[in-house]
Amino acid sequence: MHGLALGRRRDGLREAARQQHREAQFLLANLYETGKGVQQNQERAIEWLHRASDLGHERAKAQLAM
Repeated sequence: MHGLALGRRRDGLREAARQQHREAQFLLANLYETGKGVQQNQERAIEWLHRASDLGHERAKAQLAM
């Protein structure tokens, strides 16, 4: 994915995540975990995983359980 497209995707995910969209929260957590399109930040990744998990996102729950 090109830088501009990735930046737009990241911005869209952030907005959706702030609006309590659990899949967006999960995907944003993965961006922070891998450092794709954002500065890698494990604390933020875990924070977004917890938010997604709290909203019932099963993959976030599984990832946190590892």
